[in-house]
Amino acid sequence: MTENKAFKKAIRAAAEANGTSYTRTRRFMLAKESGTEPDITQLVEQAKAQLRLQVQQEYDHGRVAALKRIPDLPWHHLEEIATRHSGDVEAWIRFHRKNAEFFLVQQAEEAANPDQPQTLANARTFDFVWKLAEDLGEFAAPINFDHISYRRSDRWVRGYCDAIRGLLDDILQLQDLPTGPDTI
Repeated sequence: MTENKAFKKAIRAAAEANGTSYTRTRRFMLAKESGTEPDITQLVEQAKAQLRLQVQQEYDHGRVAALKRIPDLPWHHLEEIATRHSGDVEAWIRFHRKNAEFFLVQQAEEAANPDQPQTLANARTFDFVWKLAEDLGEFAAPINFDHISYRRSDRWVRGYCDAIRGLLDDILQLQDLPTGPDTI
């Protein structure tokens, strides 16, 4: 298709006015002229579909990470989610993150004042918090400015927490769990 000088001049003027390249403006104007301009509704639906897929992938990645981490977490800490935190995994993580923060501050104070009585707390008590922080980043990390100072997406964290909550719901509802003094 040969373009006349007036059309080329219009393309240049539109490109300058919009701050776009000549080629891009030409493609747009030709598409508009021929009726092949993309339908905005179709573009919106394509964008939504792509975002839904990305959100689902984030959620699934969080679930997979949690299921891989579960074997490293002590049962008595996991059981706290149901008994002390009413199934709220996020509250359980925040609770233990705050306890680990307190412990780290206490350790620093004791190191600065060796003449003061030392606490009986053990750093190994919080090993599982570091494992959570490796997965969840600063959502679970008791300190920042280190290798775990990153933020996971909310969907990733939700997938992680939902996987733990779902697994605990399944396990705690089992009727054949051993109970009582005869099971020791």
